[in-house]
Amino acid sequence: MNQAWLEACKEVENLGGDVHTIITSLEQKQLEGHGWVYHIKLDETQTVAGIWWQSPLQAELGKQFNDVLINNNTYNRNSSGYPLNVGIIINNFGAS
Repeated sequence: MNQAWLEACKEVENLGGDVHTIITSLEQKQLEGHGWVYHIKLDETQTVAGIWWQSPLQAELGKQFNDVLINNNTYNRNSSGYPLNVGIIINNFGAS
């Protein structure tokens, strides 16, 4: 298992790192014309501050169920080095 993890990390590193790999994958999916949409938010130093994407299935589900889920997560960025995941759901009445 450790060997597989190391190989996967090496592959991502060879592709340019986590963010570059994600953006490349999203660009490829969008170019293939399957309905993928994404947006990258950059800060004033042109550093990626956020990435939003939507798969074709998510788009269809969004039309059917118009509730909104906002998910904010981070890994190894707080003072304890633990992951943090905060989510909020807003229903079609605007209540959270």
